[in-house]
Amino acid sequence: VPVAAALDWLLLTPAGRLHLARRAAWILYPLAYLAFTLARGELLLPGTEGRYLYPFLDVDQHGYKGVLGNALLLGLALYALGLLLVALDHIRPNPLRRRR
Repeated sequence: VPVAAALDWLLLTPAGRLHLARRAAWILYPLAYLAFTLARGELLLPGTEGRYLYPFLDVDQHGYKGVLGNALLLGLALYALGLLLVALDHIRPNPLRRRR
């Protein structure tokens, strides 16, 4: 599916449709997932296998300061990837424009 999505974007979608104005929305899903994961970890008993879904989100191992630092780094990386995709979207040729 990821390969099909990339090919759809490259070959079938008009260029220049991604915009920086939507950049705040890019981070909403990761923030909601972080909140869900931390709440889930608090609700499960300590020592439960799979209490935290990813090792870098394990509050028992890293503490809240470490987990929030990890989440910030990952969030910044995702944001940078979003900026790169917008830049690529604006410089790539339009596959749907007919050549004369």
